[in-house]
Amino acid sequence: MSLLPIAENGVAACLKAGADEAEVYVTRGFEIGVSVEAGSIKSASQQTADGVGIRAFKNTGLGFAYVNSLDEGRVKEAAARAVSLAKVSPSDENNVMPEPSRPAPKIEGLYDAAAETFEVGAALRQVHDMLKAAHGVDPRVAIEGGGFSASASSRAVVNSKGVKAEDSQSLFSCLLVALARDGEDVSCMTFEFEDARNAKGINAVNVGLSAAKQAVESLGTKKIASFKGTVVLHPFAVETLLAAWLLSASDAGNVQKGMSKWAGKIGTQVASSLFTVEDDGLLAGGTASTPFDREGIPPAPMKLVNCGILENYFFNSYTARKDKKTSNGHAAGGMRQVPGIGPTNVRILPGPMPLQKMLADVRRGVLVTRLAGWPNTVTGDFSGVVKGGFLIENGAISVPVTETLISGNVAEFLGRISGVSQESRKADSGLTSPYVRIDDVSITGR
Repeated sequence: MSLLPIAENGVAACLKAGADEAEVYVTRGFEIGVSVEAGSIKSASQQTADGVGIRAFKNTGLGFAYVNSLDEGRVKEAAARAVSLAKVSPSDENNVMPEPSRPAPKIEGLYDAAAETFEVGAALRQVHDMLKAAHGVDPRVAIEGGGFSASASSRAVVNSKGVKAEDSQSLFSCLLVALARDGEDVSCMTFEFEDARNAKGINAVNVGLSAAKQAVESLGTKKIASFKGTVVLHPFAVETLLAAWLLSASDAGNVQKGMSKWAGKIGTQVASSLFTVEDDGLLAGGTASTPFDREGIPPAPMKLVNCGILENYFFNSYTARKDKKTSNGHAAGGMRQVPGIGPTNVRILPGPMPLQKMLADVRRGVLVTRLAGWPNTVTGDFSGVVKGGFLIENGAISVPVTETLISGNVAEFLGRISGVSQESRKADSGLTSPYVRIDDVSITGR
């Protein structure tokens, strides 16, 4: 069943109620989830997620309302509320609906029809197999948490300027968090996950095996003395330390509010020349791919940072108009809020150096596999606990470390990148990243 008629009727209801412009975003879907806690299955659930978000402008004032229903009468009531709010809201000349830019492209591999008949029992079997594989690695392995989810959804967006788009997507994912105990010796916490657009793209057994093996390898943690040295970041740690901050700094809304250190830095060097970051929402089968954004505009593949030079910000229609630009299709969000800004498939490009060579050049440092803590999104200041890591001595991985912190400033870290590996993998946010080596980092031990 097409959702476009619901969206079209909602727009018509807004205009009839006196709106100058209107947009209606409709979603329909379901999600199956199984959660794991303390080594066993805790719960299984299935829930639907139907709803409509309505944005209306009157004299450039904004009104917004949403309803968790596709019922025609309730949608009309929500439309009336949105228009009423718009009539009493302050004017803002940047409140203008986007016009159609180009047709939404066809992206292969975003929907698996098997999602429509996927059942809770199938999710439970995946989790059972994952736990069995993990427990079979070593009796010292303890499962802390994890789960499996499967979802299928359709959405449509229509506005009064002529934007009209509709699509369907599916997503399957599983994860496991583990550690190992040998008497009083407790390993670092380890984390593994997979996600895919189709059911056959998930191998829950591999997730269980990988998390458990990493946990066993992390037994024997040692406290180390403080020093200033080199940090090599696993892709999971790159996500926490570098990617979260640079994506915030690239958000045009943050730039315009003075909440980004990259304001006014387009065309300037913001990172090492080894560092290139791209965003591609049109990637076939990508878990963050989308033929159109929250406002119905197709995303434009682009480089954020190219060989250390800042080239782009993420724009939605509001921030683009504010800067007298055109949206590059990065409006984000769902039906419960007005469009925000967000990335799609973000990829830090791999470098020419094999990981082993990158490690071999380190005299003294730490390989960080997992970090706790997030940098200040404005200043970039960071101090976080190494939740998973290994001491590097004279180019060789030594012992697992505990009670270790790293601190500094992310903007400065980006300029001190001295190596980017050939190897890369996906982190759980959808980021794909290589290992990244940073010099002259404060490492605090016992």
